[in-house]
Amino acid sequence: MSTKLSDLQPEVRELALAFVSALEEAGIAYVVTSTLRTVDEQVALYAQGRAPLDIVNLLRGKANMPHISAGENTYTVTKCDGVTKRSNHQGGRALDVVPMVGHRPTWDYAKHAGEFKEIGAIGKAAGFRWGGEWPPLDEVTGLGFDSPHFEA
Repeated sequence: MSTKLSDLQPEVRELALAFVSALEEAGIAYVVTSTLRTVDEQVALYAQGRAPLDIVNLLRGKANMPHISAGENTYTVTKCDGVTKRSNHQGGRALDVVPMVGHRPTWDYAKHAGEFKEIGAIGKAAGFRWGGEWPPLDEVTGLGFDSPHFEA
């Protein structure tokens, strides 16, 4: 799975460069966790939280992704199966960005909703649609299902 902005479509790459530049200007610690994905990677991500752990790790192995633990297989990470419903990541039209907390990336929306919202606002200002606004919104955080996701 790529994390390189250079793997994005040219017009999306331009937006992404402006986005990360604005994050850096604002002094926000972040990491790009995903840009371009293969079909196998998307299929493996879709299986997470939906299939038994041995199947998920078989698919992850096929996609050259590291295995996950049983605890990590208790939640879903995407609504796109990669085949019948393709992700914009598969076409180089999306990137995932999460805040860094204590020098580590975090996906903990509940603890770090403020950081996700700050990153989301900057991504939107750069021209992206933000998954943090997509329903269903969490009643406590006000964040959508896919808060790390930005697409053009």
